[in-house]
Amino acid sequence: MLHVEIHDDAWSAADAVAAVTQADPLGYTLLATVHAEVVGGVREYPGAVWLVVVEAGRPVGAAMRTPPQPLYVGPLPMGAAPLVADAYADVLESAGVDAPSDLNGVNGEAEAARAVARRWQQRFPHVSVRGTVPERLHRLDGLRVPDVPGEARLATEEDVPLLLPWHHAFAADVGHPVAGIEEMLRVRLGRGALLVWTVDGEPVSMAGHTGVVAGVARVGPVYTPPQRRRHGYGAAVTAAASSAALEQPGARDVTIFTDLRNPTSNKIYSEIGYRPVRDYEEIVLGM
Repeated sequence: MLHVEIHDDAWSAADAVAAVTQADPLGYTLLATVHAEVVGGVREYPGAVWLVVVEAGRPVGAAMRTPPQPLYVGPLPMGAAPLVADAYADVLESAGVDAPSDLNGVNGEAEAARAVARRWQQRFPHVSVRGTVPERLHRLDGLRVPDVPGEARLATEEDVPLLLPWHHAFAADVGHPVAGIEEMLRVRLGRGALLVWTVDGEPVSMAGHTGVVAGVARVGPVYTPPQRRRHGYGAAVTAAASSAALEQPGARDVTIFTDLRNPTSNKIYSEIGYRPVRDYEEIVLGM
């Protein structure tokens, strides 16, 4: 019988998250990366909650809420999504928080995210879906480097005045919260995990990548200023970041999330060797 265990810190959830991630490292790549960053002291999320779906004593699914981000769910077994929604609602209500106004959305594997959102609306009928963003997870299947003028180099602290506005512009483009952007930029710089594409020495595009968790690294963010687009720079810097991600110790797979509303970027990533794995969705909730 399925049930949901609640953890209010990443360390107590570590063994369960590891078990779920090892069983589906691609499907849980984002959750696994965030968990690793929290455990490693890279990021802090006050009020974070980790939810683990358990069946017969074995972890079989996981979700997380890392405020101000929405509730995030990985691929869940059948019947688990409503349990996750109810468990998180109970957490908020037991803390005296107005659950429907606190939760701003549900993101994650498409079927699981939709099922959690449906259950949330059943429990709180005045909550509505304000918008959705369809996404797709891709896996690198043989990198093909495009022939584009310029070259990639590692970003440095000297690039912060340029790259911080680019990070904010990226967040605005994809509709993500801006909290913690400068912190994450400096983390990427410290890890040597942010590349810029330059033409005649001038930065024209950027791409970052994560570290390796359960053999998987992920490319992102990828951003090219509007005036620099349609020259292949985004494809070139993505290929460079993909190569760097794959060269990390322990890396078996490199992944990237794409916005399905943007056929241009999806075509670009396909051309450099990414293949679809699974659909995801961002669901905005409101009253």
